[in-house]
This record gives sequence, structure tokens and C-alpha cells, in this order.
Amino acid sequence: MEFTLQNALNALDGCEFGLWTNGQTYHFLQKTEDDFGNLDYEDLSDFPGQGQTIEDLDRSDKSIARKPANDSLIRVFKRCHDYIYGNEGMKKTAFWELLNLIFCKIYDEKRRFICIETGESYRREFWVGVKEQNTPEGRDKVANRIRSIFAKLKSDELFSEVFDGNEQINLTDKGLAYIASELAKYSFLDATVDVKGLAYETIVSNTLKQEAGQFFTPRNIVKCMVEMLDPNENQRVLDPACGSGGFLVMVLDHVRRNIVKRLYPNLEDAWLQEKMNSPKVNKLVKEYAEQNLFGFDFDPDLKKAARMNMVMAGDGHANIFHVNSLAYPKGDNTNELKKVSDAVAKKCKKSDDKNSHLNLMMLGASLT
Repeated sequence: MEFTLQNALNALDGCEFGLWTNGQTYHFLQKTEDDFGNLDYEDLSDFPGQGQTIEDLDRSDKSIARKPANDSLIRVFKRCHDYIYGNEGMKKTAFWELLNLIFCKIYDEKRRFICIETGESYRREFWVGVKEQNTPEGRDKVANRIRSIFAKLKSDELFSEVFDGNEQINLTDKGLAYIASELAKYSFLDATVDVKGLAYETIVSNTLKQEAGQFFTPRNIVKCMVEMLDPNENQRVLDPACGSGGFLVMVLDHVRRNIVKRLYPNLEDAWLQEKMNSPKVNKLVKEYAEQNLFGFDFDPDLKKAARMNMVMAGDGHANIFHVNSLAYPKGDNTNELKKVSDAVAKKCKKSDDKNSHLNLMMLGASLT
């Protein structure tokens, strides 16, 4: 592979960068020539895009993350999962190790909006220098940056419902640097819900659901059902078997689009799309999710996966519970049932139906 790419670079005068791919994996290479005409080749984690230089890729303030499209994130997630599974000896925990790094990336991106609100300057921490993977010193720097992000993330209020606080990143520095370099190329928050939702659910399905004989409702069916339901900003929605949260994520995206259209009625197309992740919209979407979206699932691993999916989509993870919907409002998991009752009661106090005569059992049934 590498020799083939080197030969191709040699055959093209003035060609400095090369990329080899089989459609699943990518190998970047830079050709350099010294004053005596000797050629050298060095592995890269990426090569410069339009308007960039190789030096820009080594600067957190200049390196530009791409907006993923189509199945690009699916390939990235699968490539990262397969690497951890095959090279790190973590067959049972590869999925969760990958999610830890995905959330470090999301947390780092969310700081952009936090800094806008506080007036602070924003500088990315989740990035990998173009040649940092090539040396132990470079890999150590990457690992320290990412583990620092993870420590901050676990203490952040937004992620308190997702992580217990005792989780660790157990990858080697080499493995961590590789996965981070793959994820750092893309902007997750700028990706559409369809793109990142499908990628996330694909890796969840391959890891958690198919092993238990469970399968996802196709996304086109989910989208059709949500459009038929047409939920607004004041309506509560419960998915009694939420799995990894696909229906709730689609509801959240539907409401987000309605909010943007309401706030910016004179904008359309790209100008309207640009407002989808604005601080004002994100605040209203977060409030809607916390107030109106609920999910139950009998599988505790899927409960955690659903909460993570909701954070990716817009922070609606607080109302995902480990509950057997067929037994609700009874069941053995009394602690979780109390959390459901407290959450529903709290939300009803803030909503228009706070004086309703419905008890919690009837409320839960009516939400479906």
C-alpha cells in the first residue's frame, strides 16, 4: 500500500501529497525532497484542504473540521470501532471506549457556543497535529489533551446524567491518537441529525441490539411517523421502548426546525440552516427536551446509549429511564420509577396542563 502510493507520487512532478484508500481506510503521505534531491516520505493524519497549509493542520485555531455528509460518519465510526476491537484488545468494551472519545469531541465543540455566550476566546483542544501520531512524544501530547477533556466532561452538568464519574479512557496513547485523529477531522455539531443519527445508531445496532435480537426501525419510517405526528414546542412525547433514542432524536430535530422557522421567518435555505445551532436556538431546544421528551427502555445499556444520542442531537438526555413499560407504573426498579414520577411531576408544574386531574399512570399512557 505505502510503496504503491510512493510510486504514484514519484510519477507525478510537483505532487507533494498523496492519499491511498480502499473505500474503508485512508492513508495520507507527504513527499519531501532535500537539497541533494533525496526523497523522503512521512505519514500524515490528513492533508491540507483548500486555502490551508501543512502548518495550519498543526494549529488548533486554524485547523478546520469538515461537515460530514452521507455515510462519511458511518465509515469513520466503524473504522474507529474496528481499530479498538482489533488492535487494542478490547472486544467487550470497544463500543464504550469509542463513545467516550466521541463525547470528548462533542464537549469540545460545545465549548465554542459557551465561549460565545461568555465572551471568551475559543480554542479547540480536541485536535491532532498532522504528524503527532508518528512519535511517542506526539502521541503522549494528544493523549494528555484528550484525557484532560474527558476529566472536564465528567464533571460538567450537561453530561452528569450520562457518565457515573468513574469512567476512564483505557486506550493506549497510540490507539487514542489514532481514534482522535479520525474524529477530529469532522464537526459533529454541524452535521445534520440524519447523518450523525444514522452513524450512531448503526454502531449501536451492531454492538448492542443485534446481539439481543433487537433491530432499529428504519429512519425513513421514523421520519414519516414524526412528520405525521407533527409535535410542537408545547407537547410532551414519550417513546415507551426508546432503544437508542432514534424516535426522540427525530422529534427533537423536528421541533428544532419549527423553532428556527418561528424565530427567523424571513430566512430560508442556507441562511435558515445557519441558525440551526445558534445559541438562542440551542437554548430553546434544550428547554424543550428537558420539559417534554421522555424515553423508557428495559435495557440499561440502551438507556445510556439513548442519553448519549440525545446529547449529540440537542441535550435532551435527562428524561431517559430504565423502565419496563409493560409493567409501568409498577415494577421492581423502584428507584428508577421514583425518578420518573419526580420528573413528570416537575415538568407538569411548568406546563399548561399543571392543573390536570390526570394521575401519573394515566399521564404516562396518554403520552404514547
